[in-house]
Amino acid sequence: MPDLELMPKRANGCETVTFHAALEAWWEHIALWTMGWLTRARVVDDWAKFTPEFKWLSEKLVSLGSNIGGMQVRVEGLDEQGEPKLRTWYLTARSNHGPEIPCAPALILARKLLRGQITARGALPCLGLITLSEFSDEMSDFDVSWEVVE
Repeated sequence: MPDLELMPKRANGCETVTFHAALEAWWEHIALWTMGWLTRARVVDDWAKFTPEFKWLSEKLVSLGSNIGGMQVRVEGLDEQGEPKLRTWYLTARSNHGPEIPCAPALILARKLLRGQITARGALPCLGLITLSEFSDEMSDFDVSWEVVE
């Protein structure tokens, strides 16, 4: 994951970066574990061919989940004075607005490119190209909230 390499360079004093993801329901964990095992055992080589079945199943099981999602980003390291520092960003998306979150930075960057505010072209790390304030403005119509805890 490129973020594991990029974040320590961006945040001076950051020594450790970890990313964790989770699924809401216990059966989703078992299903993905099983799919991974079947792929490694070469029983299934292309899960895409099962898309219609997965779509049907997801519609039947949607009531077992919720419309709330969350994310936590934790950065730990030393501040400018060499003191230990921990900062955590908690984000909560309600009303099934979680899928809007990864779209927001792309929209912000596209508008900046159109206005000529970003001149770089090609594949590159996007760290530092948008601000939390810009993200907040883009998400203002959605049921998404967050807080930063130090």
